[in-house]
Amino acid sequence: MSILNKTFPVEDVKATSPSTGANIGRILWGMFFIVSSIINLFVTLPNPVLYKSFAKLTFFPFYSRLLLSVAFPNAYLLTGLVVVFELVVGVLILGKKAAVQWGLIFSAFWLLFVCPSMGWYTLFNPIFIIIPWLIGRYRYDQSALDLILRRVK
Repeated sequence: MSILNKTFPVEDVKATSPSTGANIGRILWGMFFIVSSIINLFVTLPNPVLYKSFAKLTFFPFYSRLLLSVAFPNAYLLTGLVVVFELVVGVLILGKKAAVQWGLIFSAFWLLFVCPSMGWYTLFNPIFIIIPWLIGRYRYDQSALDLILRRVK
């Protein structure tokens, strides 16, 4: 144990139960990814031309070329993969134990990955990375569904 730990004891937050706010945040964050997957399924998948719009929005020429040369020609496959990825991330976040942590890690990387590809639309994604970090500070021994069902009883 270092002298800092003796002087300034640091509470192991992961050992504590998540607060109501953390649970609400986790549910909202998981639902955000699930709703996003549904939107991509019904809006982006039937309209592959949206990738051309994304290419116009991006601040980086490399991403614009990538969207036009790779994403647009493979729009159905890419959008299908995005839908599945976002759905899985949302379900992981709403799960329990290690699944929540993995979902939060994937969500943070997703925010960084998508950020340069859609211009102003994703401009605040680097700031939103604080959300998975805040939620991930706790250990979730119950799934979101367990929490909701327990509250209803």
